[in-house]
Amino acid sequence: MPWSDLLARVRLVAAALLRLQEEDVQAYFQLTRARTKGDPIEVAAALEAAVACPLRIMQQAQEGLVLLAQGGAGCALHLVADLQVACELLGGAFRGAHYIAWANLPLMRQDSRRDVWDEDLAHTLSALEAEFQQVRAGLLGRLACP
Repeated sequence: MPWSDLLARVRLVAAALLRLQEEDVQAYFQLTRARTKGDPIEVAAALEAAVACPLRIMQQAQEGLVLLAQGGAGCALHLVADLQVACELLGGAFRGAHYIAWANLPLMRQDSRRDVWDEDLAHTLSALEAEFQQVRAGLLGRLACP
């Protein structure tokens, strides 16, 4: 993939993460308002949003890791350390988003929908951890001394 195409995709992921960050803040405010009102239907909807948004952040972080792997495979060696920093930041982003979503699960009624969210979060986290380790290892491998 040409570098200009990769850069364009990186910018899209960065923009999506910024947008999702703001959506997550709004989802939290909506959850707080709904819990204050005490309307169970509003609380349930707000909880769904408070879990769905961090899950989307995790998915965008995964796309960022894919792009990091692509860039890291062919970039100049002096840029690898910068990509390692980006990798660690994406790791923090997806783990932080997971914690936020996971912390909201106990507020949901214990039903099949909560179980689905729990399974989706666990599966996504597991896939992301594997991807993260693979990208990190690939970047570190580029720096290995012969």
